[in-house]
Amino acid sequence: MTGSFRGFGPGAFSFLAGIAANNDRDWFRDHAADYEREVRVPFGALVSDLANELADRGLPLRASPKHGMFRIHRDVRFSHDKRPYKISVGAVSSRDGTRKSPGVVYVHVQPGNCFLAAGFYNIEPPLVTAFREAIVENAEAWRAVVAELASCGLELSREHRLVRLPRGYDASIDADLADSIRLKSFTSDRPLPDAAIATPGLVAAVADFAVEVMPLLEFGWRALEGHDAPPTRPGR
Repeated sequence: MTGSFRGFGPGAFSFLAGIAANNDRDWFRDHAADYEREVRVPFGALVSDLANELADRGLPLRASPKHGMFRIHRDVRFSHDKRPYKISVGAVSSRDGTRKSPGVVYVHVQPGNCFLAAGFYNIEPPLVTAFREAIVENAEAWRAVVAELASCGLELSREHRLVRLPRGYDASIDADLADSIRLKSFTSDRPLPDAAIATPGLVAAVADFAVEVMPLLEFGWRALEGHDAPPTRPGR
């Protein structure tokens, strides 16, 4: 599946719309060939081509169809939501090419909700603390990261943040730093029109985005260096 991404065809959205409306094993079994042909194979080609593009640009990210693509099957063992399938597909690029490595570039494909995202999402509390400490200790470097994102039309996501400063931080801290310290994930994202996933140009678009968010990734990697998160519990 290398060098062969030609864009997702209309069948990809047809399948994803179908699984959203018919989220059960019987429907999936009847349409498994559609999933394989229209979704999984093209996505694998996208990730393989992206791996080559990232390497050609000298970016410290690896992309792997085997280790970076998320399964469409949901792990429902510890969830109240027992729907067996996701209604979107996604994949990450990371320093080691796996989904568990902190600091990723993520591609999300879903009808009406395609986007690219990057950063440190839902990381373990010790890593959040290390990231916050790095923001305080390297305030000007962090401000430079935020400014570089802004120059590319990007900003930090405020989706996951605390209402108040976490314990141990002085309320007199500069407002911009306080706003960042309240974050629980450190990410930025860019929406994609549905039409963007239908062309081979998606590979370059993801790589361009990776270049733009590299200051955020590099700051986070330095901040988390030497900080190991505890093992996640089963089902995560």
